[in-house]
Amino acid sequence: MPFLCSCRICKINSKDGNGKWLSTRKTFKKHQKREKANIEKINESEAESGSETKSDSESISSCNAAEKRKFEDDESDKSDTSSESNISNNDHVPVILKDIPKRSEDYDDDDSDEPFLDNEDYNNGNPIPNNEDYDKNSDRQSLDNKDCDEEDDKGDIETESDCSQTSAYISEENDELTDDDKEFEESEMTNINDDELIQGLRLLHTKVLHSISDIAFNKILDNVNSNLTIYKLKKKINSIVPFEPHRYDTCKNSCIAFTSSYENLASCPICGENRFDDNGKPVNTTFFFSVKERLIIQYKNKERAEELQYRKGVQCIDGRTNEPFILRAHLLTWTGDVPALSKSLNLSGHNSYKGCRFCMIKGTCHPSNKHIYYPSSAFCNIRNHDDTINMGKLIEEETNKDRKDEMIRETGIKGSSELLKLQTLLFPWSFPTDIMHLFFENVAPSMYAHWSGKFFYNNLLLSSDYELSKSQWESIGIQMEKVKKDMPIEIGRPPRDIFKYHNGYKAVEWRNWIILFSLPLLKVYLDKRHLQGWANFVKSVKLCLEPEISEEQIDDVQILLKKFSDYYEREYYQNNGQRLAACKISFHYLLHVADSIKYCGPSWTHWQFPMEREVNNYGVRYGRLRTSDGQYISSCCIKRNNKIARNNYCAQ
Repeated sequence: MPFLCSCRICKINSKDGNGKWLSTRKTFKKHQKREKANIEKINESEAESGSETKSDSESISSCNAAEKRKFEDDESDKSDTSSESNISNNDHVPVILKDIPKRSEDYDDDDSDEPFLDNEDYNNGNPIPNNEDYDKNSDRQSLDNKDCDEEDDKGDIETESDCSQTSAYISEENDELTDDDKEFEESEMTNINDDELIQGLRLLHTKVLHSISDIAFNKILDNVNSNLTIYKLKKKINSIVPFEPHRYDTCKNSCIAFTSSYENLASCPICGENRFDDNGKPVNTTFFFSVKERLIIQYKNKERAEELQYRKGVQCIDGRTNEPFILRAHLLTWTGDVPALSKSLNLSGHNSYKGCRFCMIKGTCHPSNKHIYYPSSAFCNIRNHDDTINMGKLIEEETNKDRKDEMIRETGIKGSSELLKLQTLLFPWSFPTDIMHLFFENVAPSMYAHWSGKFFYNNLLLSSDYELSKSQWESIGIQMEKVKKDMPIEIGRPPRDIFKYHNGYKAVEWRNWIILFSLPLLKVYLDKRHLQGWANFVKSVKLCLEPEISEEQIDDVQILLKKFSDYYEREYYQNNGQRLAACKISFHYLLHVADSIKYCGPSWTHWQFPMEREVNNYGVRYGRLRTSDGQYISSCCIKRNNKIARNNYCAQ
């Protein structure tokens, strides 16, 4: 529940000069006491000077008496003052602040009902006094003094138009209420009938869906002649749904939550960031709601309890035998891009010596950029489920940091994963490759970079006969643009000029480029051996896109991708250390596509198209990542709040 403070300091620090919104009653009262003390100092200095006229002194005395009554009423949390003292027309008379209503149901931000200090009627038609004594006693002491409770002000809401960022939980707000306030609110809640409460809860649901501010929502309730407020509704919900969020300390870089084995740690074991700041307070906290408590509440509702019976199985009829059976669902696969799966499985990730989650291939460090690459297309030992779990436990139990780091480098495992505790999941085959990211957003763009001569930083020294000139790519782009009108709608997105728009290509466009346009358009320019090598990849992609795939076709996928990997290593890496950057881990993952299909089924059953499309519909695409040197790599949602944020990384 916000409180508008119109003390001199808050007016100076506010944007519009009308005051500042404070989030707690405690801070609001401190500001009032400070303002009262400043006014008393001014009055004492004026009384000692004796230079003022008798009428002026009487006017000041009446103002002080009125101000005293206001503060006394505020301290006892009684009703607001019903009348205002008249202030004489004198420039040196100090500004008397109107008492701010303490309860949100009494708050009204209409200018006609709540006069601010710049209101002419309130100041008898005069501008705001600019008293020199007030400036001396107030500005320097209040603005520059550390006793101004700066820490309290940090929690205040500094916007004048939106109070939606106030405390989200009623329990926190109740800490700032006196016993009289609580008794008043309880008595008010008993006077609300069920129909009015149902209407208020429906309006509150609309508020949450459309991000309506608290002030605007309270005005809506006033306009429909409701006795409810946002505070009353939240308190009612809190009484209906009796469970509180659990707060946990988390690493500022989102590495871990300080629970379980990390509960007593003072710093993050992954990035080394401190858990607490200099004042002993947690640097970062996260709220969680208990799944157990949520299910208990849902089962109390008769209709919801019936819906939740699916957890015990669903009654179905077998169409072959016409007999009933219980259908149960179990988690068999877990899919995502490489960074997401590495974090979920507690692996070291793709930029490590053991970066593959399927096998034990060892990478090679590039001498210049210090990235890890995988120059071998040979099959390595496949990881084992039980060995991975046991190694994760050993690494977590290891206390020697040097030995622990060595174990992580040798295995690529950073610790135990909660996912591997599920008995229906088998590592690594329950975590298959996602061809949407692998084929369409990694391999295809990389091959275009090779063919356009932009893959290597010093490409002039590493050029090859597979590169096409700028004019040749322009010609290919023009041909793609020409076929737009003749493309059937079933193909989906019409082709765009790849030369102009390849940086903005979506996964579907890269898919169409691979299976529809690449071979016929490159046939004129590429040498036969390059065209044949690329054709192996195109054939394997077409097989992976089939809705049904046989064991013979899976074997064909394995053979075709192995041929393409051998061709790629021979022609693009050339066993040349300067060309090591060509051996990205995405080209190594091609060797594990067929085995993923064998275990999990056709590629469409575990690719990321549904997730990416659903996320994009809600306007949030990527999370925020932090590099080892402390730089933040941002997404579109971060850019809205930070103009200098970079969108140079896509978690794909």
